[in-house]
Amino acid sequence: MIREDFSYSYNSRGYMIFYKTKPIGGAGILPDARGPRGRQVQKQLDEYRHEADITIRDIMNGRMSERQRKLIEAIDRGEKP
Repeated sequence: MIREDFSYSYNSRGYMIFYKTKPIGGAGILPDARGPRGRQVQKQLDEYRHEADITIRDIMNGRMSERQRKLIEAIDRGEKP
């Protein structure tokens, strides 16, 4: 597992972490919840980007959920998660 194996996408409603282009988890608001507006949008974008970076750092240091661990192991074995 190397840093280049990870990527993420984010918008004002949440973020998703990818391992070798496969999604392994993220966070955000419910689809029917009102999202940020106006000046709040940039703050939320910055926060989600920051949280995605922290999540990847934590995974690289072995701090991840059991679900994430299983997904990464399946991806490494070439299985469809």
